[in-house]
Amino acid sequence: MLPTAYGQTGSGKTHSLLNMVAGDPEVSGLVPRVVQDLFSRMAKDPFHDYMVTCSFMQVSVQCLVTWELRPPIHTC
Repeated sequence: MLPTAYGQTGSGKTHSLLNMVAGDPEVSGLVPRVVQDLFSRMAKDPFHDYMVTCSFMQVSVQCLVTWELRPPIHTC
């Protein structure tokens, strides 16, 4: 699974992916919903053992854009 969110600062990317509201899946983000579904499915399968690994990476191109559009200014 590789959910990707791209957009302007403040547009809700992190909220859409990671918002966690305890007990209210209707307003939870994509990642908490997928994790809940994954563990629910694993709990129903008595025939297999599972190992789950999860990683997050946030890539920001603010430095690159600053470098390309202006003289080199180190703002990061």
